[in-house]
Amino acid sequence: MRACDKVCFTIFGNERIKEESWAPFLQSVVVFGRCHFVENQEDISKLVKKFAMKYYPDEKIVDEEVALSGKGVQMFEIEIEHLSGKEVQER
Repeated sequence: MRACDKVCFTIFGNERIKEESWAPFLQSVVVFGRCHFVENQEDISKLVKKFAMKYYPDEKIVDEEVALSGKGVQMFEIEIEHLSGKEVQER
Protein backbone atom coordinates (compact mmCIF):
# COMPACT_ATOMS: atom_id res chain seq x y z
CA MET A 1 0.00 0.00 0.00
CA ARG A 2 2.88 2.36 0.63
CA ALA A 3 4.41 1.70 -2.78
CA CYS A 4 1.11 1.89 -4.69
CA ASP A 5 -2.30 2.83 -3.29
CA LYS A 6 -4.32 1.67 -6.32
CA VAL A 7 -6.90 -1.01 -5.54
CA CYS A 8 -9.57 -3.04 -7.29
CA PHE A 9 -12.43 -4.52 -5.25
CA THR A 10 -15.10 -6.89 -6.60
CA ILE A 11 -18.53 -7.58 -5.14
CA PHE A 12 -20.93 -10.15 -6.56
CA GLY A 13 -24.29 -11.58 -5.64
CA ASN A 14 -27.99 -11.16 -6.29
CA GLU A 15 -28.06 -14.57 -7.97
CA ARG A 16 -31.38 -15.54 -9.47
CA ILE A 17 -32.83 -17.97 -11.97
CA LYS A 18 -35.06 -16.50 -14.65
CA GLU A 19 -37.95 -18.49 -16.05
CA GLU A 20 -36.52 -18.99 -19.54
CA SER A 21 -33.27 -20.70 -18.52
CA TRP A 22 -31.87 -23.08 -15.92
CA ALA A 23 -28.53 -21.28 -15.50
CA PRO A 24 -28.44 -18.58 -12.80
CA PHE A 25 -27.85 -14.91 -13.54
CA LEU A 26 -25.30 -13.13 -11.35
CA GLN A 27 -24.62 -9.42 -10.88
CA SER A 28 -21.22 -7.98 -10.04
CA VAL A 29 -19.57 -4.62 -9.48
CA VAL A 30 -15.86 -3.81 -9.67
CA VAL A 31 -14.65 -0.73 -7.79
CA PHE A 32 -11.40 0.94 -8.86
CA GLY A 33 -9.80 3.53 -6.62
CA ARG A 34 -7.16 4.47 -4.12
CA CYS A 35 -6.91 3.06 -0.61
CA HIS A 36 -5.48 4.64 2.49
CA PHE A 37 -5.30 3.90 6.19
CA VAL A 38 -7.71 5.83 8.41
CA GLU A 39 -5.57 7.27 11.19
CA ASN A 40 -8.03 9.35 13.25
CA GLN A 41 -9.33 7.13 16.08
CA GLU A 42 -12.42 9.33 16.50
CA ASP A 43 -13.34 8.80 12.84
CA ILE A 44 -12.81 5.05 13.19
CA SER A 45 -15.06 4.89 16.25
CA LYS A 46 -17.84 6.79 14.45
CA LEU A 47 -17.62 4.52 11.40
CA VAL A 48 -17.51 1.33 13.49
CA LYS A 49 -20.56 2.50 15.43
CA LYS A 50 -22.46 3.30 12.23
CA PHE A 51 -21.62 -0.14 10.84
CA ALA A 52 -22.50 -1.95 14.09
CA MET A 53 -25.90 -0.26 14.32
CA LYS A 54 -26.94 -2.32 11.31
CA TYR A 55 -26.47 -5.54 13.30
CA TYR A 56 -26.94 -4.78 17.01
CA PRO A 57 -30.41 -4.23 18.46
CA ASP A 58 -29.54 -1.30 20.67
CA GLU A 59 -27.21 1.71 20.69
CA LYS A 60 -26.13 1.14 24.30
CA ILE A 61 -24.68 -2.28 23.43
CA VAL A 62 -22.85 -0.79 20.43
CA ASP A 63 -21.34 1.99 22.56
CA GLU A 64 -20.12 -0.58 25.11
CA GLU A 65 -18.55 -2.77 22.42
CA VAL A 66 -16.86 0.17 20.67
CA ALA A 67 -15.49 1.43 24.01
CA LEU A 68 -14.21 -2.07 24.85
CA SER A 69 -12.72 -3.09 21.49
CA GLY A 70 -12.77 -0.04 19.23
CA LYS A 71 -9.11 0.84 19.74
CA GLY A 72 -8.09 -2.51 18.23
CA VAL A 73 -9.70 -1.69 14.88
CA GLN A 74 -7.62 -0.80 11.85
CA MET A 75 -9.62 0.70 9.02
CA PHE A 76 -8.88 1.41 5.40
CA GLU A 77 -10.87 3.71 3.16
CA ILE A 78 -11.24 3.33 -0.60
CA GLU A 79 -11.73 6.53 -2.56
CA ILE A 80 -13.72 5.37 -5.57
CA GLU A 81 -12.50 6.60 -8.94
CA HIS A 82 -14.48 4.30 -11.24
CA LEU A 83 -17.22 1.64 -11.02
CA SER A 84 -18.07 -1.08 -13.51
CA GLY A 85 -21.04 -3.44 -13.22
CA LYS A 86 -22.53 -6.28 -15.18
CA GLU A 87 -24.98 -9.15 -15.13
CA VAL A 88 -23.85 -12.51 -16.53
CA GLN A 89 -25.47 -15.87 -16.93
CA GLU A 90 -23.39 -18.62 -15.31
CA ARG A 91 -23.23 -21.70 -17.54
